[in-house]
Amino acid sequence: MSENTQKDGYSDIARALGRNAEVFDSGGIYSRIVRMVPRAAIGGEWICPASTDVVAAVQDACSVIELEKTLIDYQISGKSVLMIKDDRGLDQAPTTCKSVERIKPGTLQVVELFSTTKAPSLYSINGRYVHSQRLIIQETKYPPMRGLDSLCREYNRAMSFLPKLLERLQQPVYSMQGLATAMQNGQQSLVNQMIVSVDQFRSAMNTVLIDKEDSYSILSPNVSGVEKLVEAIQGNLSAVTGIPVSKLFGTSSSGLNSGAADNQRWADEVKHFQTRHLEPIYRRIAGFFTKDDVSITFLSVIPETAEERANRFKTDADNVVALVNAGIISTEEARQIMVNGGFVPPAPDYDTEDIDNDTTLD
Repeated sequence: MSENTQKDGYSDIARALGRNAEVFDSGGIYSRIVRMVPRAAIGGEWICPASTDVVAAVQDACSVIELEKTLIDYQISGKSVLMIKDDRGLDQAPTTCKSVERIKPGTLQVVELFSTTKAPSLYSINGRYVHSQRLIIQETKYPPMRGLDSLCREYNRAMSFLPKLLERLQQPVYSMQGLATAMQNGQQSLVNQMIVSVDQFRSAMNTVLIDKEDSYSILSPNVSGVEKLVEAIQGNLSAVTGIPVSKLFGTSSSGLNSGAADNQRWADEVKHFQTRHLEPIYRRIAGFFTKDDVSITFLSVIPETAEERANRFKTDADNVVALVNAGIISTEEARQIMVNGGFVPPAPDYDTEDIDNDTTLD
C-alpha cells in the first residue's frame, strides 16, 4: 500500500473505484440507483422524543443537498466526510454547530496521530487544518456499490439492442422472378434499382408494385425471449441493490410479487440505510442542541393507513398512561411525547392575558 493511501485512509479498492464517480456524473441507470436510497432516506420523516426544537435545529443545520452528496460519496467510494462549522477557527474543536459542509473524501489527509491510540488528532483539507472532533467520517472497506457499474453496462447494452431489434421486427421479403439469372449476368444494378423502386412505392403510397410473377411478403421474427432477458437483468440489479424492480424501473408488480411486498421491502431498505448512516449524523449534530440522550425514530417511507395509525396511537397511548400511573413521567411529559409522535397537536403559542385585553374585531 502506498504512503498516500495510508495517509488519507483509502484502500486500493476504493481508489480503483474512483472512476465510478465519472459514471455517476454521466447519469443513466447507475446514477439513478446510487442516489435512490440516500434521497429517500433524507426525505423521510423522523422524530426525536427529546424535543421538536431539536429536530428543527438539526434540519436547519443540515443542508439536504450536502447530505445527499455526502451519502452518495459513501455509496460510490465507501467513505464520506462532513465537517461541522461554527464561528471559530478550523484548527479547533467545535463547541457549537452552525451548519455542516460536505468534504470530498479524496481531499482529506491525516496530519497527526494520537501517540497512544494511533487515532487521527488533526486532519488537513486542501491545506487547512481541521480537528478530528469537527468531522463526521463514515468509512467501509468495500463500497456498497462495488461492481454495480458492470451490471449497469449489461443493462445499457441490452437496452441499446432493443431499438435495433425494433427496426427488424418487420422484415420485407421480395421474391423476384429470374433473380439468380440476373445476378449471374452481372445485372446487380438493375436488381438494386427494382428493390429501391418497390421500397419507395411502399413508403410513399403504401402500395407494392411488382411483376405478376414476383411476390412480396413481410416476416415478423420471434422476439418473445427479449422481454425475459430484460426482466432477468432488471431482477439481477434489484437483487444486488436491494431496490424492488417496481421502484427501480417504475413498473407494476407481477407474478408472485405483490405491491405490498415490494413496498415493505423498499421501506426496510430505506430504514436500514437511515439507521446505519443518517442516525449517527443526526445524533452527533443533535448533541450540540441538547444535553439529553438523543434517540431518533425514523417513520416509514410508506404512508400509514388509518387502521395502522390508530393501532400505533393505541399502543403509544397505553404505554404513556402506564408510565404516568407508575410515576415515571409527568402528565406534561406524557403530552409532549404524544405531540412528538404526531397524535396530539402542540399547545397554542399565545398569552391568555393578551387575548383578554384584545377586544378589537376585524
